[in-house]
Amino acid sequence: MKKLLIAAIIFLSGAVFAEKVNFDKTDRQVMHLIFNGQIDEADSLISDLIANNPSNPKYMFYRAPYNFYGRYFSGRQVDRDSIMQVIIKVCNKTIEMAELKEETTENKFILGNAYNFMTRAHVLRGEFWNGYWAARNSRYYLREALEDDPSLHDAKMGLAVIDYYPAARITGFYSALLWLGGMSGDRELALGYFRDVFEKGDLFKAEGGFALGMIENFFERDIPAAKITLSKLHRMLPDNNFVMNQLRRTGLVSSIEENGIAFLKQDFDKLAEEYNITNSGVLNGIGYYFMNNQKYEQALEVFKYNIELYPEQANPYDSCGECYRNMGDNANSIKYYRMAFDRLDTDPTINETFRERLREGITNTLSELGADVNS
Repeated sequence: MKKLLIAAIIFLSGAVFAEKVNFDKTDRQVMHLIFNGQIDEADSLISDLIANNPSNPKYMFYRAPYNFYGRYFSGRQVDRDSIMQVIIKVCNKTIEMAELKEETTENKFILGNAYNFMTRAHVLRGEFWNGYWAARNSRYYLREALEDDPSLHDAKMGLAVIDYYPAARITGFYSALLWLGGMSGDRELALGYFRDVFEKGDLFKAEGGFALGMIENFFERDIPAAKITLSKLHRMLPDNNFVMNQLRRTGLVSSIEENGIAFLKQDFDKLAEEYNITNSGVLNGIGYYFMNNQKYEQALEVFKYNIELYPEQANPYDSCGECYRNMGDNANSIKYYRMAFDRLDTDPTINETFRERLREGITNTLSELGADVNS
């Protein structure tokens, strides 16, 4: 009898911490403002929540997705490395605060997601070793939270990120290291997790849809699936111009695949308005879609038409050079990389960080091709 009593006490004491995680109206409002592109309103609300609840790690954590996704949705030019450094700092502060709290399911969830955004920031900064350790901690806490509360579909969001990118996007030396460390990922599992979050999630429902739409669009290169996902997401987030533009992009890619580049040239003014082609980045992205699918001739047609439209900008020439290099035409590749380099200093459409990144990339690529920047 005494043993049964002790077992019951242990079970009940564990149950105190393994409670279901519930998000309130304010939590949902924060995430909706971020993903609906209402960045200033999100900033104000998060600041108020932190000021009124200075010891709650959850509200500090909201600064991580705010900064990570604000760079897409705000329409402002930002320095990516600086933003990633801010995210790392926010996540460290969140973890420091959360570790002072009892190990509840919600606290495990916050810790897991803080480590998850830290992983993303480190990887984007090229700090793969730090990213690896943050990912291991993220996986541990999110699995614990999901085990405590199997209905917590939002915990799958971070797990999906950890599983998808090593499996689908990291190759070579780092892929071997991740495999040795048991972090090589599972692409199909991750895609299922993203879908679960989008269909059944609460706090991260919009994030799940956004990630899934971008993955289908750019990495899986499944335009019909991306169109469906982004259509649903646009209905949820009608004020998010970034999502709207990605949805338009899927329509434009489908039209070019069906009708060829000639129809784009013949009716460009009408199509530019319909698909919001307001800068070289729109067609550049479409060119990369074809290039990544090894449809090099279609990609070249798009890149060259982009050059016709924006002859003073460096990036379209750089993309054309990359396409020729992928085709094994090094002479034309060198020609277009040099043309890109010649326009770097006078291109007013790019910020200094991107200008220097292009300059370094072009110089290194030309060196690999046995050439330099001078013709």
